Amino acid sequence: AGLPVTLLSGHGAGWHAGPAWWMALVAAARAAHPTTSCTDILDCADYAGAAMAALRLGQSTVLFDPASPAFAVIGAIATVKGVALLGAPLTVAHVGPVPVCTLPEADRTGCPPDPSVNRSSALAV
Repeated sequence: AGLPVTLLSGHGAGWHAGPAWWMALVAAARAAHPTTSCTDILDCADYAGAAMAALRLGQSTVLFDPASPAFAVIGAIATVKGVALLGAPLTVAHVGPVPVCTLPEADRTGCPPDPSVNRSSALAV
C-alpha cells in the first residue's frame, strides 16, 4: 500500500476554489490510489462561509483561522458534526511522518535535503 499521505490544500482554497472542488479532487486521488491511506485538510483561512460549506458537505478536517470572530461558532458546529477543526497554521512537522513539500520553483522543494524521504509519497495541493 505504500506510505500514508496527507493532502493539504493551499491557503484559503476553501474560499478560492470551494469545498466541493477540494472534495472532488481528493475523491479522484483516492480513486486513483485506493490502497493508500490518505488524510486531507482543507484550508479555509478566515472565510467563515467556506468553513461552513465544508462542514455542510462533510469535509473531515478543516483548517480555520482562530483569530476569526466566527471561530467559536465554527468550532461548536464542527464538534457536533464530528469534524476535526484545526486552528493553527500547519507546517511540515504537523502533517505526519513524511514531510509535505511545496514546489514554489522547479529547483526548490521547500524541504530540507533528506535522501531517505520519498517525496513522491507526500503532496501539497
